[in-house]
Amino acid sequence: MTTKNYTCKVQQNEGEITILSPAVGIFRKKFKNGDFLCNNAHIGNITILNKDYNVFLPENISGIISFMDDNRIEIPVGYKDKLFSLKDPGSLKKIETKPSENENVSSGNDIIIKAFTTGIFYRKPAPESPPFVEKGSVIKRGELLGLIEVMKSFNQIIFSKESDMEEGIIKKILVEDSREVKSGDPLFIISKVHGGKK
Repeated sequence: MTTKNYTCKVQQNEGEITILSPAVGIFRKKFKNGDFLCNNAHIGNITILNKDYNVFLPENISGIISFMDDNRIEIPVGYKDKLFSLKDPGSLKKIETKPSENENVSSGNDIIIKAFTTGIFYRKPAPESPPFVEKGSVIKRGELLGLIEVMKSFNQIIFSKESDMEEGIIKKILVEDSREVKSGDPLFIISKVHGGKK
C-alpha cells in the first residue's frame, strides 16, 4: 500500500517562515535547531488515527531551523499549529564556483571543484536526506552540489555558470559528508557529458 504524503502549510512573514501542521495528529520531527532544510525536504511524520504519514516542505521553501520551541520528539498538533520556524532563505549565501579560483582542468574533459573557504562540507541538506548529487549524477550549470558551513552560515556550492560545460557528470566525490575542509581542497571531479548523455 502506498504511504500518503502531506505537504505542510507555511506562513511567511518578513525574515521568517513559519512551518504549520498539515493535519490533526501526533507529529514526530526529524530535525533540530540549526539544521538546514531544502525545498521538498522530508521533515517528519504525522500519525492520524493510528496511521503514519510523511510530511514534506513545499517547493521553493528552504532555510535554517531557527526556532523549535518543543524539545519533545512526539508533539500533539492541530491543523495549522506551528511546528517550527525557518530563517529566511536570503540568509543562505549562494556562491558560484569560478574557474579562476576554484576550478582546474585536470585533463581535457575534467574539472575539479574546490572549496572556496574553510568550513564544514555537507553533501546533503539534513542528516537523513539524500545527497544533493551522487557519483554518476548528471548536473547542469547552476545546480547545487553541496554546502559549506562557516559559523552557522550555510554557503551553497553551485556548478559554475562560467564553466564551458553546459552539463557534466560527477566522476568522483573526494570528501565525505560533514567533514572539515580548507580553502582550496578538492571536493568534486566533474567530466563533460558527450552528446548530452553519459
